[in-house]
Amino acid sequence: MARGKQKDQIAMLERQLLALDLRKQGMTYRQIATRLQCDHTTIYADVQRELKRLADESQDSVGIH
Repeated sequence: MARGKQKDQIAMLERQLLALDLRKQGMTYRQIATRLQCDHTTIYADVQRELKRLADESQDSVGIH
């Protein structure tokens, strides 16, 4: 994998984690988007993607498929 692409993926994962954390703290998608300088639809997708990843990870840890 090219370093540029890897850096982009790391930045996206960090944004997803931060967006989820801010959402858990009660911020709206638009507030998070303003803070992270992204569109609110991007932030919504980020949070949903991270929630799905966590749910999948949780199911894998207990052997549910």
